[in-house]
Amino acid sequence: MLSFSLRSGSSGNSTYVGTSSARLLVDCGMSGRQLASALKDYDIDPSDIDAILLTHEHVDHCSGVGVVMRRYNLPLFLTEKTYLAVQSSLGNIDESRVHFIEPGAPFGVRDTEILPFSTPHDAVDTVGFRVYDRTGDVGVCTDLGYFSRDVRTALRGCRFVFLESNYDVDMLETGPYPRYLKQRIAGRKGHLSNDDAGKAAVWLVRYGTEALSLSHLSENNNHPVRAMMTVREAFHVNGIRVGRDIILQASPRYSCSPSFESASPQIGHKSASVQIERESESLKVDNKIMLPSIERESASAQIGCEGVSYQGECEGGSLQSENEQLQGEAGSVNTGSGNRLKQTSFLSPESLDMMIGRNDSNLIGL
Repeated sequence: MLSFSLRSGSSGNSTYVGTSSARLLVDCGMSGRQLASALKDYDIDPSDIDAILLTHEHVDHCSGVGVVMRRYNLPLFLTEKTYLAVQSSLGNIDESRVHFIEPGAPFGVRDTEILPFSTPHDAVDTVGFRVYDRTGDVGVCTDLGYFSRDVRTALRGCRFVFLESNYDVDMLETGPYPRYLKQRIAGRKGHLSNDDAGKAAVWLVRYGTEALSLSHLSENNNHPVRAMMTVREAFHVNGIRVGRDIILQASPRYSCSPSFESASPQIGHKSASVQIERESESLKVDNKIMLPSIERESASAQIGCEGVSYQGECEGGSLQSENEQLQGEAGSVNTGSGNRLKQTSFLSPESLDMMIGRNDSNLIGL
């Protein structure tokens, strides 16, 4: 299973997910030429894409959908409400290639199972996606005002997650945006802050997530360094060690991210990779993060590396993440004999539910 971000941010969003049977594009907020160029970095031909999955109708997610559908004769999967909202911008497409989906109702592309789930965002019917394969699963959840119960239920135990970390609270508050726009971004139908992404990330790791890519970072109200450090601090406080208990990266704005890849044969894909060699715990860096293959139903495998290198989208250089290991004062998250993360004495999933749900009774519990 192979997944990576092609573009991420308000200027355009698109994520590739390749399974043993299907090649999927989640959103296409980029031109056909940009898509082909980005996929070429991973030796993927856009004509080999099997389907486009659309999360919602905002232009940074759908600007290239119509062109790419026509050019490569691709099917499109989206909710009916989203289709009605985006229909006029798609141009002249083959409507027989449009397939309606419903949040909470799994569907298939080839032999790949996909679960769409509702996310709280100011579009007509925004969804995220969880894509399943026999070696693992990937969640794409990049536009949400808060980490809702629907989202938590859908992503619980998901191995790889692309999670929104849109804005830094202080940068948004002191920035140039008008008050109404600041309120929209920070509202419960807006976007996820770095602080809330940190809380969500801790919750995800507690339930088995092994790798996270912080996504949809604002160009004006965030910075990859700030996003990474905020989430790292949340991990540190809760005894979660970056590079050992979780792999963490941020999706670049204008280029492909390093990919998450489970160790199974991929169709039409070169296998050069960042490999985590579990026996020696050494890291071999190119442009992909390799995790060992697991069966879908099995427990999450321990991440056996000392650190992961991340090249940040920094103005003056790059952010290198961890050679050191972060540990809490009272202990750390370990993997037990069943290869699942043990609970620690820091914050239980239930406590995190309370924190993330902000005491909203409709959000607490799963």
